[in-house]
Amino acid sequence: MTGGARPCLSVRFRPIADIRVRQHHRCMNGRLIGLVAFAALVASANSGRADPPSRLIDPPPGPQDYIAAFPPNRWIFGKLLWQGREPCTKDSCEAAYNAQPLFLLVQKEKNCCGEAGYSLMVVGRVAGCSSVSYYLVFSKDFDRLGKAERLALLSRHVVGIASAISSSCGKSLGAPISTDALSRLWR
Repeated sequence: MTGGARPCLSVRFRPIADIRVRQHHRCMNGRLIGLVAFAALVASANSGRADPPSRLIDPPPGPQDYIAAFPPNRWIFGKLLWQGREPCTKDSCEAAYNAQPLFLLVQKEKNCCGEAGYSLMVVGRVAGCSSVSYYLVFSKDFDRLGKAERLALLSRHVVGIASAISSSCGKSLGAPISTDALSRLWR
């Protein structure tokens, strides 16, 4: 370097009470300005993304809040039951069971692992009890199970969740829960 010009990056050490402090000096040049302009362009291009669906922003009410309005002791099916009774689709289906004070919700949704597959969630609540019992699984193999195997899996977990939440809340299960209708989740 000639004529006292500073290099673009220099490091100086200055003693301050026996502690060495590093100071960095950077000069502004065309590369840095170009980098900032490129970053601003990328940020503005990503700002045009659509907002996520409201069901992802606003949480649904608790299952006991809307399942209580359903007929007792039978399964009700729909795409998103808390929003209405729209029919199930191949990608999304819910089943709700009202056995007051016990409420069960089974949700099947196609959103597994970034590939073909499903998530399955079973939620159990009891009115007047703050406990929640749930089972959640993601799998690419639900479609590979036979109808009988799928129903057995669903039945086992629904009955297990119902027993767990009833026991946790000190309530008796009452009549056995019929799970035969749950095969409709995979139509």
